[in-house]
Amino acid sequence: MIHVERKHQPPPKVLTEPGGRGAQEKSRAIEFYANPANLEKSFTFQAYSDPEVKHALNQLFHFKCAYCESYFGATQPVDVEHYRPKGAVLVNGQRKGRGYYWLAADWDNLLPSCIDCNRPRTQEIFGQDAQVQGKATEFPIANETKRALTPDQEKHEKRLLLNPCLDHPEKHLVFEVVAGDEVVVRPAIQKNGKESRMGLESIRVYALQRLGLVWARRDRMLTIKAHLVTIDQLVAWLNEEPENERVDRLLQQEMQELSRFLEDEQPYAGMARQFVDRYFQPG
Repeated sequence: MIHVERKHQPPPKVLTEPGGRGAQEKSRAIEFYANPANLEKSFTFQAYSDPEVKHALNQLFHFKCAYCESYFGATQPVDVEHYRPKGAVLVNGQRKGRGYYWLAADWDNLLPSCIDCNRPRTQEIFGQDAQVQGKATEFPIANETKRALTPDQEKHEKRLLLNPCLDHPEKHLVFEVVAGDEVVVRPAIQKNGKESRMGLESIRVYALQRLGLVWARRDRMLTIKAHLVTIDQLVAWLNEEPENERVDRLLQQEMQELSRFLEDEQPYAGMARQFVDRYFQPG
């Protein structure tokens, strides 16, 4: 996961135009849930799934999952994911009848997700028994008594899930190589000496330790490692022959190739940036 500036993509008009589809749906949803008899009933939300919304999310995130950074464009349609769930919330294993219905068509609440991060299903988890993971309607907060039930109350919540457009995930997630070349993700240690709770909850809820994802990160890391080995060899060669222009050009080419792995549009850029930064750190 990497930080993404939402301002780089204009919000879809279908969600933002006064009196438009999104605005009308929000008004209907607020009116629907204002009736106590409807609190356990379902409201049909549709504006968020408009093709214009999907296009904007794909452009903003380069056809990558907002959570795990896997490319989904070539293999599956995007799941338009509600960061705060729209129709219900899973709390302590129990499904509540009312979610953040007023945010169902809010551009700032929408993210693109792959199926494995978004939909709950049994996953093989690295180093653990298989278990059901996937976000669906989960949205853990620090204090359940502060759970928002009506518009604007969400401002008082202390959320526990990372949002790439609100947070800097590298402050909460650390990638490590274990068991040979497997790349796992851990919650970062905070200044108080404790694991990041946002990191811990995000790894679990988004299924960031699922086996297929660990393997995909491993393959990416091994490719990066090969470039780093080549760079080391070229640097050593250039130290012996500082006037060798051909070697210098090869080194610059390798550095340029390496830098591409760090770009926003590349899969697993968050992992790549951490490994490359560590490699070039003094000492």
